[in-house]
Amino acid sequence: MDVRRFREDLYELTKRACNGYDQDIRSKVFQIADILVGLYKKNLVKINHSALELVCAMGLVKAGYDVKVELQLDKALVCDVMGTKAEGTLIVEIETGFIPPEAALAPSAYARGRIASKIARYSRFADKFALGTTPSYVLDIPPFFARPQRERTAEEVSEIKALTDVRYTKPPVTLSELMHARLHSVFVIDVDSATSREIDPRSYLEAASTFVKHHHPTKAYIGTGAQEGAGSHSKKLEPEDPVGETSSLTSGTSSGKIALAQALFNIGALRFGKFTLSSGRRSSYYLDLRMIPSYPETYALAIQAYSEIAKGVGEKNFDVVAGVATAGVTISSPLAFLLKKPMVYVRKEEKGHGLGRQVEGATRPGQKTLVIDDLITTGGSIISAVEALRKTGCVVKDAAVLVDRLEGGKANLAGAGVRLNAYAQVTELIEILYQSRMMTKGDYEAVAKQIKGGNA
Repeated sequence: MDVRRFREDLYELTKRACNGYDQDIRSKVFQIADILVGLYKKNLVKINHSALELVCAMGLVKAGYDVKVELQLDKALVCDVMGTKAEGTLIVEIETGFIPPEAALAPSAYARGRIASKIARYSRFADKFALGTTPSYVLDIPPFFARPQRERTAEEVSEIKALTDVRYTKPPVTLSELMHARLHSVFVIDVDSATSREIDPRSYLEAASTFVKHHHPTKAYIGTGAQEGAGSHSKKLEPEDPVGETSSLTSGTSSGKIALAQALFNIGALRFGKFTLSSGRRSSYYLDLRMIPSYPETYALAIQAYSEIAKGVGEKNFDVVAGVATAGVTISSPLAFLLKKPMVYVRKEEKGHGLGRQVEGATRPGQKTLVIDDLITTGGSIISAVEALRKTGCVVKDAAVLVDRLEGGKANLAGAGVRLNAYAQVTELIEILYQSRMMTKGDYEAVAKQIKGGNA
């Protein structure tokens, strides 16, 4: 560690940048340089990053900001540069373009995920948030962050979250943080001339579009297994496909489905090990989707998934949504509200008191009904609900579930004249988790063998 060289470099940079400015500005910038020297002595900063911070800070000081560098925001986050003046606060996070060894096979996706995570996590701490970079590096900024919140879609939020979840899991970037995050400007910092230039995000994106082509790198990135804090180069898993029906991440798996699979694992709704099911059978995995409403971020992903199913069914093809008690009701309620459709729900059996109804809510003969449940195994509970609905005169041709366990439910529903619309098969979930390095090869093969053998 060459402290003397570090100090001399920063002092030389400060003198060059402050040439012609009054003593007050020079004094403030030298104080910032001294702070960076102190941090360097503790091995907390490096010269390339510190030089960029110093030039950025100098520009803000000249613009009338009270500037701090390497400022602790909370227990986990330290911002690079924060400026404060009467109009409010501004945070600038510096991006040098560094790619760690574990992301060497998907550098663009890594950079995009890192940038998205920074905007989401840091922008809530200031009135305005900016990214800073060199003239020789082009930031791959998701255009999502340059648009107002009202112009963002839930599908875009899910896609960005899938990208950030690979890098940040403790804690993960939340859907709320993503929806409310905003990038206000980009600082192009030229250390050679000791100057910085502020550009609005839309103009930067337009200029950068010549060099950066967005090809949805989420899938490629997840395959690398690049994780926050990973310290060694990790080889991408290339498992054989013992399941047979599973589609790989690189062949069209949606980013929303990736985000959902990872979220279900993170909240404990999908577990691996040795379990005894209510039927008495043994299973190498356990799926408890009743956990979902207890976790708002995952709940939002699930409702978005059902919304996509409803779009696929065609909203003109159903008049009402019917939840199968009890798990299906927690989905049908917010979904009906979102779609602006009436809702009813179906009890397991008729009440033994009052009107003795099994179907609760207003129904009428000929009403086209979309049945909602959380998952399907053999389809017994959904078929029972369909029969109850048809007794009231409802027309039922479609049922929607989040997960198909692939135990014959689809065929059984077809026999009852109902089409199954499943957002994901359990095989897809385990493939995503395996490629994301969130489950072991042993667990993956055990679950795959179980499903293929029909023993789930």
